[in-house]
Amino acid sequence: MLKGTEQTAVGADLLLTTYLTSNLAPGHVLKFLLKDQARQQSAQQGVRHYQAHWERLEELSQINAELLRRGDPLEPPS
Repeated sequence: MLKGTEQTAVGADLLLTTYLTSNLAPGHVLKFLLKDQARQQSAQQGVRHYQAHWERLEELSQINAELLRRGDPLEPPS
């Protein structure tokens, strides 16, 4: 999931840092520092694609569950 920004004061400047975290398993987290706008936009697009993939997979799973409930075959006729 793309996280928000972290603000760090350095002298009179304020640094904004955006990072991406990925939870692999309990206690195992990957954290990526996204330093520039191009990397942030690329990460946001990747997260949107990942979420869309899982939404389509969930929809397919629900269709398959309904077919199994009805007793319809999962494979198209030959």
